[in-house]
Amino acid sequence: MSSLTAPVLAKVKLCDTSFAIWTKLDTLFASKTDAHLIHLKESLSSFKKGSSTMSDYIQSIKSIVDSLVASGVEIFDR
Repeated sequence: MSSLTAPVLAKVKLCDTSFAIWTKLDTLFASKTDAHLIHLKESLSSFKKGSSTMSDYIQSIKSIVDSLVASGVEIFDR
């Protein structure tokens, strides 16, 4: 509970068990809709570095990939 922000804590404060908390967090944050997955895949395939630093660029790519993996998409290194 100490690692949750106040707004998130407010959403899980009535949960009785850690399982209930994880289930609630999964429901709140793991968007698995087809439209969301398509958007993430398109974002990943068309992402450009632009003027961002290499560190920011890689972090942005990692964030998209992490969202895809959290939604159950398998990522293959080609």
